Amino acid sequence: MNKVFLHVVINVRPGKYQDFVTQLKDQVTEIRNEPGCEYIEIFQNDQQADVVHVYETWSDRSAWDAHVSNDKSKGWQRSATKFAFSETISILNKL
Repeated sequence: MNKVFLHVVINVRPGKYQDFVTQLKDQVTEIRNEPGCEYIEIFQNDQQADVVHVYETWSDRSAWDAHVSNDKSKGWQRSATKFAFSETISILNKL
């Protein structure tokens, strides 16, 4: 099985950054306990104050698929739209 490495870039709506990060940190705490989650951390770019970067490592594709399709993730995806106006998920391949 191949690990799944993700880089997620989230553009946060003006004035919503702190509320978004607070809720995202709570979500990440729960995600860390999901089967197959090996790593997840949140970062901010010094040059882009309203952009959040999330790096994740999952044990395999089926673990990540289970994560994105579970009820908590679906609920988060719906509620996050009030804080963020775009999200880009990149699947990275280890060289």
